[in-house]
Amino acid sequence: MARRRAGDYVGEMAVISQEPRIATLIADGPVRALCLKQNMLESILRERPEISLAMMRILCHRLKEASSRAS
Repeated sequence: MARRRAGDYVGEMAVISQEPRIATLIADGPVRALCLKQNMLESILRERPEISLAMMRILCHRLKEASSRAS
C-alpha cells in the first residue's frame, strides 16, 4: 500500500505500457482528478521532455518503495 498526496499522479504505467492498471485507489477525502488519454499524455511529453524525466524519477522512486516493501 502507498499513499499519494495532492499533485501526485497515478495510472501513468498503464497509459505508457498500454496495459490494464494493476493498482486500486481509495480516496481518503475529496479528490479532483484530471484524466489524460494516451495520445494526450504523449503529446505533452513530446512538447515538454522535462516532464518525461520527472516521471521517470517518480517511477524509479516507486519501484524502490515497492522493492523495500517486498523484502
